[in-house]
Amino acid sequence: MKTIKTLAFAAAALFVVASCEKSAPVSDAVVGFESDAYEFTLEAGPNFEIPISVSGSNIAYPFTITVNSLPETEENGYSERNVDYRFIERDIVVESAEDKPVVVVRLINDDIESFLMGIEIKSVSNGTVGAASKVEVAADFGLNATAGIYNVVGTKNGSDYSEPWYFLNEGADFIGFWGLLGMADMEEYWPIYGDAVYDPESNTSLMTFPFTLDNYVTAADFGDFIAYIVPVLRAGNSLSMGDVQMLSDSNGTIMIGLPEGYGITYALFDYETEAFTGYTYGGLLQINGNTITRSSAASAEATAQAAAAGKILVENIETGEVEALPFKAMPKTEKKIR
Repeated sequence: MKTIKTLAFAAAALFVVASCEKSAPVSDAVVGFESDAYEFTLEAGPNFEIPISVSGSNIAYPFTITVNSLPETEENGYSERNVDYRFIERDIVVESAEDKPVVVVRLINDDIESFLMGIEIKSVSNGTVGAASKVEVAADFGLNATAGIYNVVGTKNGSDYSEPWYFLNEGADFIGFWGLLGMADMEEYWPIYGDAVYDPESNTSLMTFPFTLDNYVTAADFGDFIAYIVPVLRAGNSLSMGDVQMLSDSNGTIMIGLPEGYGITYALFDYETEAFTGYTYGGLLQINGNTITRSSAASAEATAQAAAAGKILVENIETGEVEALPFKAMPKTEKKIR
């Protein structure tokens, strides 16, 4: 008799449990991404957070959101999971309405120069996947925003003058530009190289360009001598070599830090002795407000500096005498390491 009562009690207990399971609240949670695309800068990594939105009037907590990466194809060119990146968690538990669920992606390839991936919400444990179930995530160097063509407006030798400068970057902290005083042929001249530090919070890049002999743009045969053409600062008869800082902002503007009274020119340094020859080239450029702005033009032509008959004008810095010297740029094969 006792056994019968025990069995009856156990059956009643099972009935109660089954009743509880059947009466569990039904959640109307709808889960999706807040946007279909996000862009980050690599400098802000290595972790990137992609927010998930949850909506509904009768949401039952907790519930779990499961995500997965979309496969790489030749068409999308996505980065490789577990080689370039990984998920911190693929199962995201939402405990309460106060939780703000995010997918966290961590870059694990230190050599990556650009990043692109797709994420899909696969399932929701107590709810449904909404229409915004997929997102594309891209990351690039913030310094890339500086690259482009900039209008340089000012005076050269006291007369109104303008020219384009071409900024290009290589990697996270290395940048160069062509175009100073007409040296814009990327096949013929070396760029003026510099280092850069990108600040993701202010979206600005601080660039430092050494105006020194190491940053010559070409070496040329001037008839009686061969010389490096080197960017320098000049005020009157005074030449100065050193670092020139430029600060780019998110509005397509670059501020150039020049000492008061100084403009930019090229100085000629002997190819063998590396001594200053006494000549400058290209004239003296004074930039209005020391500010240049991004050009809206798709292409711009550099100002031609070569005169007819293969000669260019150079100035003797001591006497002020202008001479026409033969000019033949040396082949751009490999930059001389000194």
